Amino acid sequence: MKKLLLVLTLIPTITCLVFALTCLNCSQSLPDGAKFCTNCGTKIEPPRPVVPVVVFCTQCGKKNHGKAKFCTKCGAQLVIATPAARSAQSAFSGQPVQPVLPVPAQPAPAVAPAVPVQPPSKILPPAPKKPAQKPVNKNEETADDSSNFSIGLNYPGISVKYKINPKIALEARYQSYEGVALYGPRVYKISGNNTGKLVTFYGVELDMVSFQGVITRGSGLAVEPFFGGELAISRNLSAQLDFGPAFISLNDSNFSVSQSGLEFVVNFGLNIYFGSGSD
Repeated sequence: MKKLLLVLTLIPTITCLVFALTCLNCSQSLPDGAKFCTNCGTKIEPPRPVVPVVVFCTQCGKKNHGKAKFCTKCGAQLVIATPAARSAQSAFSGQPVQPVLPVPAQPAPAVAPAVPVQPPSKILPPAPKKPAQKPVNKNEETADDSSNFSIGLNYPGISVKYKINPKIALEARYQSYEGVALYGPRVYKISGNNTGKLVTFYGVELDMVSFQGVITRGSGLAVEPFFGGELAISRNLSAQLDFGPAFISLNDSNFSVSQSGLEFVVNFGLNIYFGSGSD
């Protein structure tokens, strides 16, 4: 009789444990773990865990609301545990659950400051070497060492020359021979290709011409481009030679006769310079 009563008592308990799920549509009892109802085929939703009303923080023990995820005192994340789990943990350990205190953060080791990288120094190119200058021998005379003012003695006449600058010179000339006289200006362009005592030049001469003979008398013009050179004899003396074609036009006033022609003219003379010249 006692065994029968024990069996009748255990059968409903086992049935409740095995058939813990119930279909919400048809109220059919279902075994644990069923996903669909065996009577109507409705999908069975798994039971949701019961959210406790109060949750204690495991870090500081602060009591928080059951739906809170973080502690309102220390900010630690809250772990939701069921009362059964808490009881099992307490029973197993034999002691109340102690909150786990946070480990204080260790300060990071000091980092040595980075050593700034110095940029490479700018390498300057070597200074250009000056060309070696030829030593000047002051005892050596050149035609360009003379002063700016000179008087020329040429056959058959005289001239006065003045250098405006090392490249340009002006000259006034007068020549007379057997009743024919020429006087006028000359312009010199001194060449840059000068070596030693010799200076080359070129230029143009414009002369007024007057003549008088036994029965003739008249005047005219002469234009002569020339080329030549000047050779220094000393600091104050030089010899000059130039030549070129001269276009001459004459008019006889006694007989009203005009005549023109081209003549080749050679001039030679000496130049006497005044002053100490340029060093």
